[in-house]
Amino acid sequence: MGENELAPFRLHLSSFASRIDRWWRALPFKARVVLGIFLLAACWLGLRHALGAADSSLQLRVHHGFRSAQLTVQIDGHNRYCGKLVGYSKKKYAIFGETVEGSLSEVFPVPSGAHQVVLKVEPDDGTIQEERIRGVFASGRTRELAVSARHSGLIMSWVQSWPAASPGQQTPSWFSKYAGSLTLTIAGSIASALTGFAMRELPGYLRSRQESAPKPTSQASIL
Repeated sequence: MGENELAPFRLHLSSFASRIDRWWRALPFKARVVLGIFLLAACWLGLRHALGAADSSLQLRVHHGFRSAQLTVQIDGHNRYCGKLVGYSKKKYAIFGETVEGSLSEVFPVPSGAHQVVLKVEPDDGTIQEERIRGVFASGRTRELAVSARHSGLIMSWVQSWPAASPGQQTPSWFSKYAGSLTLTIAGSIASALTGFAMRELPGYLRSRQESAPKPTSQASIL
């Protein structure tokens, strides 16, 4: 894109910036403070959402012995999956008769850190089986959870931990855990300081505006 094509864009951008500047200067002091606190709160919420984004994953592998059952997966008390377990008859050995086997594999994105995983299985016979397990997830890594669901109960276990990361790879995880909390704390402190400053300075500012405003003078008739 040449200079001639960029010139109109720059002109519009400069005009827009000038209008924003005039609008900002025309705002009363109280409106500026309120708008500043609002923008800071919006930035804080954006940082909180970004730092809490799902940067890890849970690999769930279920082996079960049900022809049909309902599976519910919760992570930290929130439902992440609800679906059907379907099994099929298999003849392994003649003396044991038919057996029912089925499997399910799902991947769930989760934020790094410690989380509680709850599995609930409801077969067609009306019984309910529920187990829970805790695990720590590293940033950018996947943890595999193996589940054996039978009529006798649920067995859950982590297959293995994530491979050891190099020192350079450990930095993002450390930042997400500690620097993220520090950033949110600083943002909250700034918001509190701005609010306190506004509450302290606003009455004096309004008083000075009232004192500096021209007072109406009565015109006396000259006889």
